[in-house]
Formats: sequence, structure tokens, C-alpha cells
Amino acid sequence: MEPVHLSEVLPAPFRTKPGAPRTVDELIRVFEEQEALENPDAVVPTKSLRLTSESTLAVDSLPGTFGFTDWSLKQLSSMVGIRWERWFARMSPVDQAEEINKRLWSTTTQLRVRTSRVAPKGNGATGTLRAILSPAFTPLPNSVVARLLKTALAPVEPSLRVTHYAASDKSATFALAIGQPFREGSSEVGDLWGTLTMVNSDVGFRAAALWASLMRLACLNGLVLPVPDALLFRRAHRGFDTSKLAAVLVERLASLPGKLRTAARILDEARSVRITDARATFRSILELARVPYAFLGAVEQAYAEEPSVAPSAFAISQAVTRAAQRTNPEQRFELERAAGQYLSNLVGTVE
Repeated sequence: MEPVHLSEVLPAPFRTKPGAPRTVDELIRVFEEQEALENPDAVVPTKSLRLTSESTLAVDSLPGTFGFTDWSLKQLSSMVGIRWERWFARMSPVDQAEEINKRLWSTTTQLRVRTSRVAPKGNGATGTLRAILSPAFTPLPNSVVARLLKTALAPVEPSLRVTHYAASDKSATFALAIGQPFREGSSEVGDLWGTLTMVNSDVGFRAAALWASLMRLACLNGLVLPVPDALLFRRAHRGFDTSKLAAVLVERLASLPGKLRTAARILDEARSVRITDARATFRSILELARVPYAFLGAVEQAYAEEPSVAPSAFAISQAVTRAAQRTNPEQRFELERAAGQYLSNLVGTVE
């Protein structure tokens, strides 16, 4: 009989979409195919860049022109000191190009320009401008990250399964299942599955980060690992040494099984911590984690949907992570981190 794949037993939010990678090897192939379409980075002075009247960017050392992503357009706007969506949007494309080029050509600052051969539709560009960065920026390819995790986990998990994958023009996020489902304590918490979640940005949006988490299989939600050191790895994109990175991952992942069990006991204990003012608690969680209050409404709505009757710390953490499921990959990380920090501070590490 064929083995049942992880995605077939998970709640709907955790199932991989049709055609999405289901194993780490499939994920690596997806990343390698994407990276094969990238041009070599060009380190050039700003005066070698030129905005065209078609709102594309020309680079002296590269053939053709490049359309913008939302992220690269934001980077260009910040670099030349304008707010595109305000006064600049009222100018004609010709006037926009003239003003931008005047500012670009006024300095000799060196930049790292990241482009791909994927052509956007509608403006005649032959490729896409992915990022404008400092020359010191060191890209960490997503395929390299996935391979490092595969190697580091091979002794304990030879067939890594993908539970989540999302990509945007800013970052890529993926989660890998570790071990098998387990239960600690009450049936209210239910069966849990340990995961590792990786977020990486090779265009300068954020640092690379790896953290441990728990999926609660009894509901449509996921939970972060509520211990102080859930964040296993975080690095800015400066001078990566893959051999040193591999050693760090092996060291940090060695203690992962124990962390997962500890987290499950903390979740169970959180059921007995009663909450009298959910709104004030949510505001405090966002404030301590430095997450914008703009998320407060989404978290409160998720709390109202929680099936748990008792207003406990467990229900609070569920609501925050439920709200995280509905945000983009970049915001999801911040909300899940906030939930984990909340439970860690409130309950403490269970011996």
C-alpha cells in the first residue's frame, strides 16, 4: 500500500497546494529553477542606472531593460529620496524619468543590482529588477538554505516533508515537519507536530531566520514554540560562510526534540492561566514584540472565532497564531514570534 503523505492528513491550511513542493528535494528543485533564471549580480555606480520613459530600468552593463517589483520600486524610491505614490505619481513617465535620472547621476555610489530574466508583462521589459542593494550584501540562495537543513537533519529525519511554502517579491518562507505527531497532557491541546520554519530574503527585505514551532492538528491553526530560544538561527546577509552555517545548524538542531516536548507542556499549562481582559492582553503582546497595533483588529477577530470557551492564555496564543495564518509571509513571522514570546514570558520554562 502506498504511504499516506503528510499533506493528506493535515488540516486544510497546512496542506500544500496542488503543484506545490511536498518534500525537501522537490523544494530544492523549485528554488534551483527560480535561481537559474537570475542574472549574475552587477555591482555598478548609480550613474550607470537609467529610468526609461516606459518606467523600466536600464543598467549599462546588462542587456535590455528591467521592470520593477513593488519591493525594488520601494528601494529605488528610498534611494533617490522620493515618495512615488504621492507627488511623484502625478508626473508623466517622461518627467519621472528625467527627475529620477538627475538624482541617480548626481553621485558615484556603488550598488549591487539583482535582476532576473523573467519579463513582466505590459511595459516591454526583458527582465525584472529584483533588488538594489549595498555591495556588501551577500545573497544566501534559498536552495542553499534548504540543502543545509536537509544535511543537518539527515541523521534524525532522512525524508523531510514540506508543510508550508510561500514566496513573494520580498522573501521566501517554508516549513518542514520533524518526527511524528505526539501528545503531551490534555486532549484540549491535542496532537502536535514539530516543525522548522525558515524565512529568507535574498533581496534585502529581512535577515535569514529559522525557528521551531508546533502545529496543532486538532484545529485550523498552528502554534509557535513557546520557549525563549525558539529562534534557532538569525543572520543578516553579510559574508555568509556555508561551512560555518552548517555547523551552527547541526549544533542548534541537536536539542530540538527536547524543545518540542517542553513547548507542548507549556501549552498544556497555559490552559489554566485565566485572562480577564483579552483586548488589553493583545495590545500588550503586540507592544512587547514591537508589532504594529494595526494587527489588533485581525487578532481580536481570530479570538472571537476560537472554539475554546475558557478565556485562557492558551486561547490568546491560539488567536494570535490564527491571525498570523491570514497575513503575508513577512507579517506571519512577526505575529508567530509575538505569540511565542507571550507564552514564554507568562508561563515560563517547564522543567
